[in-house]
Amino acid sequence: MRIGESVTDSFYKRNPSQGSAFLFILILCILCLFIYRQTQKNFMAIPRKITFAIFTVISFLLTVLSFSSCSSSEKLTDGNLNHLNLTVESPQSNDDNYVVQIEGFQDEGGEDYKSVLQRLERHKWDDIVSVDESLSTEEKNIQVEMLNRPESLNRVLWQIGMEHYRNHAVDYRPNHQDGESVIMSKMPELIGSFNELQNKVHYPSHMEGTGIEGRVDLVYVVNEYGEVTDPEVVSGVHQSLNKEAIRVIKLAKYKPAIMNGLPVKVKMYAPIFLRE
Repeated sequence: MRIGESVTDSFYKRNPSQGSAFLFILILCILCLFIYRQTQKNFMAIPRKITFAIFTVISFLLTVLSFSSCSSSEKLTDGNLNHLNLTVESPQSNDDNYVVQIEGFQDEGGEDYKSVLQRLERHKWDDIVSVDESLSTEEKNIQVEMLNRPESLNRVLWQIGMEHYRNHAVDYRPNHQDGESVIMSKMPELIGSFNELQNKVHYPSHMEGTGIEGRVDLVYVVNEYGEVTDPEVVSGVHQSLNKEAIRVIKLAKYKPAIMNGLPVKVKMYAPIFLRE
């Protein structure tokens, strides 16, 4: 997608068959409205039940088409793109920009290629200068030019995939002006549930019969990759139970917190219950 390209142009380019079907149904709806009004003028009123049935069918078709379009888009953007090859060219001067070359598209259907383009299209931050597509028969590739800002590069890398962010992100410290608001748009989200995590607890065999059980309160950090680090016991029961609670919390996997479009570390709290 080029800068300035409309959403409609992008939709028809990426989904030509769905776009044509959507346009056909929309024209059909307008035609039915026109016919209905003409028949009313000529005193040949169509029964209300038939009119209601026609508009119900059309509304249903529009809903199904919209849902299928959203579903297909989600499937594309949710795919794993860690196998792609990314090359980052850093700016050599203040007048240069970051450039990322994306290669390694090997799927015959081009789903990975479409997925990358859709992720770039959905990038809501003002980071991307241009996106150049190469559709040569030899090898597909995409070149993305970003503003000369580390956060711009990092946000685009994160949009493409976590592993690419892990391998190529630029380490920098944001400069926030006094009074500038920093927005935490998304807190860490546990993958799975705490019940599933709790089921992984194994009461220490050497503690059986002691009657010692209870709750271990932990604080820990969820890093930029959704991994649990630096767990500490805030309120424990017994050294062996505390150790088991720490083992279990390290098994947790999160979707990381997002602040200003970038993943960030966040300190979390959780209780782990240990019973015989």
